[in-house]
Amino acid sequence: MKKYLLTLAVALVAAPLAFAQQGGWETGLSLGSCLYDRSQGHSEIGIRSNSETNGHVAEYSPTLLPTFVATAGYNFADAPFGVFMNVGWNYAWNTLKGGPSPLKEQEHILHFTPEVRLYYVQNPKFRMYATVGADLRYRSYTEQYRSSKCSNADISFGYQLSPLGFSFGDRWLVSMDFGFGTLWSAVSIGAGYRF
Repeated sequence: MKKYLLTLAVALVAAPLAFAQQGGWETGLSLGSCLYDRSQGHSEIGIRSNSETNGHVAEYSPTLLPTFVATAGYNFADAPFGVFMNVGWNYAWNTLKGGPSPLKEQEHILHFTPEVRLYYVQNPKFRMYATVGADLRYRSYTEQYRSSKCSNADISFGYQLSPLGFSFGDRWLVSMDFGFGTLWSAVSIGAGYRF
């Protein structure tokens, strides 16, 4: 019986320590990857619509693009959550062979993702968390065939879910997030600083 009471006492003392958090700001930079389907959302006007007559074949499959993300957010004191804003950037390019000249494509994708971070464990040197966010994506793309150039832009919405993330360190930190969505897929690795 004493053994169970001792275990319960340790758990009651350890739980608040695990979830005790000093409130404050946190910033960071990370590098991840985005699983991106380039066949969606292209303009039907312009060079691509004439690609068959130019001898080009526009076939796409999902592509893994590098994603650069800047993060800033606030962790609430003595609460198991924080709110963050992520700004991410992708760059995609492609050259379609065939025809008298290659068809070149370039895309710049900018993500704005507010998110809520829920902590499983948080202490000064180690935190484990999950995040959920909504994604606003602005994309500009250009197609060039010989001297002809066609540009366009669009806005779309998405999401980001990360059921498991870690950060190590007190002030300076290293982080790793496992997730999926429109901002990154699989894994994101970063570094940051807490104020």
